[in-house]
Amino acid sequence: MKRMSIKRYIILGLLLSFIAILVSFKHEAKIKFATVEFPPYSYIENGEITGLEVEIVKKICEIADIDYDISLMPFSRAYRSVLNFKRTEYDALFNFYKTPKRLNVFKYTEPIIENPIVFFVRKKDDIKFDGEIASIKGKKVGVMRGYVYSQEFSRAVKEDIIEVEKANSHIINFKKLISGRIDIYAVEKFVGCFVVNDMNIQNKVKTLTTPLKIQQGYIGFSKYNPKKRFINRINSALKKMKKNGSYKKIYNKYLDINSKMKKNENFYRFKK
Repeated sequence: MKRMSIKRYIILGLLLSFIAILVSFKHEAKIKFATVEFPPYSYIENGEITGLEVEIVKKICEIADIDYDISLMPFSRAYRSVLNFKRTEYDALFNFYKTPKRLNVFKYTEPIIENPIVFFVRKKDDIKFDGEIASIKGKKVGVMRGYVYSQEFSRAVKEDIIEVEKANSHIINFKKLISGRIDIYAVEKFVGCFVVNDMNIQNKVKTLTTPLKIQQGYIGFSKYNPKKRFINRINSALKKMKKNGSYKKIYNKYLDINSKMKKNENFYRFKK
């Protein structure tokens, strides 16, 4: 009887150990993503986190057979959370840009998206941009408060080649553009098109062909996080998406639904 009890305890102990290993393995096989509320790339609709980049990341994880969780938070918190992954358990951040400073502490996937920053102008105006800021000398450019565009752009502002006027939302900037208070609005193309369609002002504004800058957005892991091992699987899944057409399908979906989004000025407020 005593031997039977000991045997039961041994079996129970082994079973609990096995369960603990399974739980640990499941945790190790899951990526917790942090991202920023930034329509149309990532936002909440009907209580669900969605958006262009969110759907791309979800599809990547589906193809790569990676369990995942996605949370929205301010950029500074997301940045700190991924760096302090041992304490916060957040593993990766997207839409994340490369900088020399970040390369010291982050490992990146291949770019999951390209974000061209373009100039929107009034349709009736004959403004041209050839890639050099000097070609728009003397123009008043609307910008988002707190956003850095490019070194050349910042230098042109300091040297009074162009004048900038800041605002806190995309809608305000487009209203300024239409009313003639600014000549140009510099904004990420997809975001700009999203807002233009929602404001129903497609017949009043246009984009200039040459972008000011093309920002590539990545998924970034702390270089000290063991889960950076998933980077190769993510890159492979992204490559498959582009090859089988699912990447383009997601892109086209968001081009189609722009005009169906709920109008709300705070919805477009810059939060990055």
